[in-house]
Amino acid sequence: ALASIQLNHQSGSYCVRHCVDTAILALIVAKAMNKSAQELLDIAAAALTMNISMIELQEKLQIQKEALTEDEKVAIHNHPIASIDALFDAGIEDSDWLMYVLLHHEHEDGTGYPVGNVKGEIPQNAKILSLADGFCARISSRGYRKSTLPSVALRDIFIDNGAKVDAALGAYFIKVLGLYPPGTFVQLKNKEIAIVSQRGATHSSCTAYSLVKPSGELFAA
Repeated sequence: ALASIQLNHQSGSYCVRHCVDTAILALIVAKAMNKSAQELLDIAAAALTMNISMIELQEKLQIQKEALTEDEKVAIHNHPIASIDALFDAGIEDSDWLMYVLLHHEHEDGTGYPVGNVKGEIPQNAKILSLADGFCARISSRGYRKSTLPSVALRDIFIDNGAKVDAALGAYFIKVLGLYPPGTFVQLKNKEIAIVSQRGATHSSCTAYSLVKPSGELFAA
């Protein structure tokens, strides 16, 4: 499941695929933290519906080369509110589910959106969703940019933007993902190109299978 986040960048709608990827990662982290069954359900539901109000816009932005218009910026800024409005109109009244959707772009230092100034008031499960959302977005290729390596994405989120994230949650993400999550292509010391199949006992260890020889020749199947 983790490997699919890195390797499946073409199938179907980006918006739908990204929400599924975010749900997968958020659930893996939440399970590692021993969240209850109800919390896992609410986290998954929030991840799958967090962008429900901007599906068409996200698909448009995949191929758009021009800068965002003011209307597009407003729609992006307001999409958490629009999404919970759509869910409420559809009969969803689960307060935790709706809260996680509303706050999935808020930051620990109060600089997020659409509410802002919510420092210290963000539920932990909403933070899990936010971090999973940001990580999956960074390592997925988009129409207008290439994907980022998982190790670089982890650095961007938890080191370069440290004030914006919960340090304790950052440690869980690194523990669960490792620096080389399944699906990561790596170059070994012997110059072979390999793909990671399993996380190791530590954040910097893993099991990998060689695919390409130092000469550039593929290994036999």
